[in-house]
Amino acid sequence: MKVAIIYSSITENTKLLAETIKSEINKDIVYFGKPINEEIDADIYFIGS
Repeated sequence: MKVAIIYSSITENTKLLAETIKSEINKDIVYFGKPINEEIDADIYFIGS
C-alpha cells in the first residue's frame, strides 16, 4: 500500500507530527514533504497544515 505524507508547517509543529507518522508507518512511503504541483500517486494520503 503506497502512502503519501504531505504537510505545510510554519511553526514546525505539523512537521514534527508528519515525521512521527512517517516513523510509525511500515508501508511504502512514496512521498514525504511539502505540497508540490505534481501528481502524487498513493493509496493513502496524510495531509496536515
